[in-house]
Amino acid sequence: MKNIVILFIFLTLISCSPDDNNSLLIGSWILSEKSIDNVLVVYSEDDCELHNTLIFTKSKVTDKIYFYDSKYEFCDIDSSLTGSYSYEDSTIRATNIVQFLFVKSLNRDTLIFEKQINNSIHLFTYIKN
Repeated sequence: MKNIVILFIFLTLISCSPDDNNSLLIGSWILSEKSIDNVLVVYSEDDCELHNTLIFTKSKVTDKIYFYDSKYEFCDIDSSLTGSYSYEDSTIRATNIVQFLFVKSLNRDTLIFEKQINNSIHLFTYIKN
């Protein structure tokens, strides 16, 4: 009986490995909400920033930033950067994009993270696309 309890504890510990969190990240995420210093940014329904996308693979992340192209009157990609990343201790460390994203919440549908930009704290909510 003692061996069964030890086996159960061991299996429980390894089932919560960091790879589980990385697998939650994998996929395409689209911006749904942002606040700056606890003040919600209000977007219009067709605001181009709501097209901003993070795409995570097993080892790479791509950040696509959109802007409104007034000449052609549609949202277009302003920049698309790809880099490697790691996710440990509620922190996404990425190269070529940003240095640190502090994850506040992550589940299969929602990614919420905080990032300091200049002297302001930005809180981003992304939903799985």
